[in-house]
Amino acid sequence: MRKARGEVIRKIVADSDFDPVLLGVDAARYPCLSGIDPYGDTIFNGLQVQRLLEELDSYKAICSASVEFMEDLDELCRMVKSGTHRFIWFIGD
Repeated sequence: MRKARGEVIRKIVADSDFDPVLLGVDAARYPCLSGIDPYGDTIFNGLQVQRLLEELDSYKAICSASVEFMEDLDELCRMVKSGTHRFIWFIGD
């Protein structure tokens, strides 16, 4: 998670089993998750992260990533929502 000027607030290391795009996530059902670029950077702002949280709630049931990682990702999203000028960044390969 970063602030508007790029300052890193918190970061986590992605679980190798969390790769919605390469695993073929349904783009109609998960528009935010299907937009995470595994090879580039993807950024969600505070407004977009609400939709991302909703998608993560249902994605948890079919995702093989660790419970700990999914909880950490959920917490990061909530931190973005709780402040101003915050963004969640997914950094690809």
